[in-house]
Amino acid sequence: MAEIEAMGGFEKLMETLKQRLEEQKKRHEGGNKWIGTGGTSPFGANGYNPEGIRIGQDEGRRRSAVKVWDKREYKNRNTARQGYLDIEMRPERRNAVSVLLLMDVGGSMDPHVKVMEELFSAARSEIKTLEYYYFHNCPYEGLWKDNRRRRADVIPTWDVLHKYPSEYKVIVVGDATMSPYEITYAGGSVEHWNEEPGGLWIQRFVEQYPNFAWLNPVKSGAWEYTGSIQLVRELIGPDRMFEMTLEGLDGAMKELGR
Repeated sequence: MAEIEAMGGFEKLMETLKQRLEEQKKRHEGGNKWIGTGGTSPFGANGYNPEGIRIGQDEGRRRSAVKVWDKREYKNRNTARQGYLDIEMRPERRNAVSVLLLMDVGGSMDPHVKVMEELFSAARSEIKTLEYYYFHNCPYEGLWKDNRRRRADVIPTWDVLHKYPSEYKVIVVGDATMSPYEITYAGGSVEHWNEEPGGLWIQRFVEQYPNFAWLNPVKSGAWEYTGSIQLVRELIGPDRMFEMTLEGLDGAMKELGR
């Protein structure tokens, strides 16, 4: 019953407001009838009436209005373009570039496994499109995705070169520390008979992908004393190998962004 009476009172209030809007010709302040500010009229702002309608002003001082009429300013949002609530999901921000990551595993790279795992984890979370493959010492005619099945599931390197377009940015992670024969001679690999030298495959990657960088976990101060590192730097360009430090990573990213 009380709710019905309240509804009746509200309708009467709205009817009176309509009539006041038709009759009123100028601004009013104070008083108990016209729409204005102050006073005890049920219509306006900054006044007092326990059952009034606030018109204008950002916020009423007494917060006692039963209804508020005011101009509302809202930014247009995609969720409202359809005329109904259409929830817009915003994906996590990630780097939009496409990266091909080649990682040296086993042998002299074993001490650097933890750093490589952290790098791989960070890369997967930050880069939108990331493809990765493993190799040992030097890329040869075969790469693999699962190090536990490196003998059974070998992927031809030619297939990788043909699959990913030149727009991909290539990052090689490896210490480039091996016998120079693995880079310069056929049959130089310590694991299998390679029909072509590893250096030729490195050169193919460099030619296919203009945006190329090599991250080396070995301290840069030791590079000049390791023959295989010097050979790799000659193949890729001396300015494309970076030490795997924060500064080195920054340098590699700048190189890839050229």
